Order: sequence, then C-alpha cells, then structure tokens
Amino acid sequence: MSWGLSYLRALKSVKIKFRGKVAECAALFDTGSGITAIRRSFFEKHFGTEWSRLDRPLKLYWINGESIIVDKYANIHIVIDDFELPEVVFIVNECGGSSSKW
Repeated sequence: MSWGLSYLRALKSVKIKFRGKVAECAALFDTGSGITAIRRSFFEKHFGTEWSRLDRPLKLYWINGESIIVDKYANIHIVIDDFELPEVVFIVNECGGSSSKW
C-alpha cells in the first residue's frame, strides 16, 4: 500500500537560542529526518561547551546510510521567522557525507 508520502527539504536562515545567547545560521530542514544535529565546532564557537552528555552513546544513521556515534545533546530553541520552536539537538563531531556544509 502506498500512502503517496513525499519528503521535502528546505534551506532556511534561522536563529539558534541557547542559554541567553543567539547565533544565526542556515539550516537544512528535511521532513524525512528523525533527528536534529548541529556541528560541534559551530556549537562551541557560539555557545561554548555547555552541552549535556547522554547516559550512553547512540549510533545514528544519515540519509546516505553512513553511521555516526553521538554522545552529546542540548535543548535549544530554533527561531524561524516569527516562530520559536524548542528542539533537542545532537551535537556531532562531523556531519559525514558529501553535503556536510552546515
């Protein structure tokens, strides 16, 4: 049975808020993704190293099939136009794949 589902991707300029600090960046929104990730280098540059650690590392998979181990996360707010959304993001050392420009 086919539900006729399709996935959308969009690149959008957003603001990331974390503990009173704000950073602007381009974000890739992918309706087929089940996780939100942010590069460690970006997070450290704008917010320092005040992330939380998972109880145990998780192995996650990118859409291209490559896997990555994550052990850090942060509770942030993403501001898109006039909407502010709370989000848990995994902080990754690298994004993998050929399209890791964010």
